[in-house]
Amino acid sequence: MQVKSQGIAGDRRVPRRGIVAGAAALLLVGASHQALAQSASPGSVIVLDTIDVSADAAVEGSTLSERLSVLPGGVALVERDELARTANLTASRALATVPGVVVQDFFGANDQPRIQIRGSGLQQNPVERGILMLQDGLPLNRADGSYIVGFLNPGAANALEVYRGYTANRLGANVLGGAINMISPTGSSQPGIRLSTSGGSFGQIGASGEAGFQGDGYDVHLRGDFSRRDGFRTYNESERIHVGGNVGIELSDNVKTRLFFGYTDLGFDVAGPLPKSYLNADPSQVHTGPVMTLPGPVATFPGPNVVRDKPRREAEQFLIGSRTTAEFDAHLFDLVLGYTYTDDMFRFPISSGIRVTKGGDFTGVLRYAYKPDASAVLPLFESTAQYTIGSADRENYHNLSGTQGPLFGRSELDATSLSLNAGFNVPFGEAFIVSPSVAYSHATRDNKDVFTSLTRPTVAYNPMNPTVRTPDGAVATRDSSYERTYSGWSPSLAVSYRPDERQTFFGAVSRTFEPPTHDDLLATVNGTPNSGPGRPNPGNPALDAEVFHTPDLKA
Repeated sequence: MQVKSQGIAGDRRVPRRGIVAGAAALLLVGASHQALAQSASPGSVIVLDTIDVSADAAVEGSTLSERLSVLPGGVALVERDELARTANLTASRALATVPGVVVQDFFGANDQPRIQIRGSGLQQNPVERGILMLQDGLPLNRADGSYIVGFLNPGAANALEVYRGYTANRLGANVLGGAINMISPTGSSQPGIRLSTSGGSFGQIGASGEAGFQGDGYDVHLRGDFSRRDGFRTYNESERIHVGGNVGIELSDNVKTRLFFGYTDLGFDVAGPLPKSYLNADPSQVHTGPVMTLPGPVATFPGPNVVRDKPRREAEQFLIGSRTTAEFDAHLFDLVLGYTYTDDMFRFPISSGIRVTKGGDFTGVLRYAYKPDASAVLPLFESTAQYTIGSADRENYHNLSGTQGPLFGRSELDATSLSLNAGFNVPFGEAFIVSPSVAYSHATRDNKDVFTSLTRPTVAYNPMNPTVRTPDGAVATRDSSYERTYSGWSPSLAVSYRPDERQTFFGAVSRTFEPPTHDDLLATVNGTPNSGPGRPNPGNPALDAEVFHTPDLKA
């Protein structure tokens, strides 16, 4: 059981932290109408014109604060004026105060902070699953559910919506943690031209520009930004370039469309962990790998050799999509179509090698809401269907002192994800709402191992002299192909009680389901801080040497 409080009806101020209703407002209050004009929740609509709402009795019963409070679950809304005013607005800073969200900085730059909702992705480093990422209601995750959190650019957002737990099911999510929707500015919400520059410590510089304008039945918004940072650590540089925009078109009084496009180029060094004694001596340094002592030799101060391996991630993503909403009396339809192409190079330390993944994903989302009572806060019925299909080519190379070494793996990855959700919001009396719902997910994960050589090369460095390579080796090639299918049901039952305009009590029982990503299913193994994947362990010469391992994950 949880308790929520909000401002009185008619208050035009938006609570700093609130719960967004499953059906977003058709009439929105003050500046907040633009923040929710591209909400991801079923029942939300595309808005092109500023709406002025008078505080008469008919409207007071459906104010934004009421809509934010009634949903028995959690969606936190962070608007632009609530974001930290800083030259280095990272995802971790933007989400740091959101209830129910745990954010751990990676290394403080535009990199990949660990974002956890309900503990999602705890076993993965870096975290690349557990959350559905959206932009203006368009899912950005790849077809297998993975995502690159560094693409989240809160500085380019008008607002952020954070859906926790089962409340993300209504968006078509099939994840354990929840969902984050980045709402972009539009030509209606941010008209005019804005230019800005910024700078700060540790080589932080940034520049951005945006332009928005509105015409008769349309609006246009364009934005570009650049940021880079040397960082506090010795090996800690990062940079990001983003350009994008959207165009809203009023096709008729009932039908509106918004087109999106975007391109992001992201790169950052991975400074890596430090032993505690090293951290106390000089926190700006990076680790040079284990120290070998005799007799033995015995490894002390374990960890990657960052100076030698130069771990780094460089990723690009191109996005194009559209969202169309149509209102016909009590019926509202929301159709989202999108395509993303991602080129991702992750140079891990030598133990994992260099992973290069290139591929595209198509996503389609259909949302429907039925609201026969115009004065009701939530629709009586809402449903969402989401289908994503994608493929990618993956290559694995050894990391030789920060350069691309011999190829030891090549895979063709395919994935599909289908999510269906349906739910009711049934009022009982004046104060109770019962919200039963059920979601179904079906996913396929296929990998075809197309590495043709009979052996996979192995590489290593001398542990006593970690800059000197030892003779290369080879292990027999084992087929890493797989075909997996996962499906699961996620029912929920929630009740909310609102005794007055300032308080809402709610409780919910729910189940969530998440299939694994290809990064969960296909992983390199048997590497050490001084040897690449598959290198036989000298201490166990009879141990079978594997390069890849596919766990038998069950749904």
